[in-house]
Amino acid sequence: MSSGSDKGQHEVLPHRLNEEPAIFRGASLSELVFLSVSGLLVSIPILLILCWMIFGSPMMGIGMSIISTIGVVFWGTKLVAKIKRGRSIGYYQVRLRIILQKLGRINQSKFIIDDQLFDIGSRDAK
Repeated sequence: MSSGSDKGQHEVLPHRLNEEPAIFRGASLSELVFLSVSGLLVSIPILLILCWMIFGSPMMGIGMSIISTIGVVFWGTKLVAKIKRGRSIGYYQVRLRIILQKLGRINQSKFIIDDQLFDIGSRDAK
């Protein structure tokens, strides 16, 4: 409450400022968007072709893909919660970047994943 004219209005502040708040079953908005978009991108082509071949109706495939996307989001949030449980903030994002770096998909990653001795370049002066 900043002034006298704002009586009855409360400021809504987030509890955690360093991370996205959990929206659905412990998943943040970005995780839900990723799960729903990936579920749609995978299920639409597969179910569209299957329903067109089996039932002769491609629109049934689109409807079934929406239903399957709801299932992907439901079980995906369960998997994300299991991965996040007991870990630090951003743990799985870091693990994903390391895996992609090992596969050669990310070129400018700042993680050092090589097992070797590093030298800072200083020598004892005599």
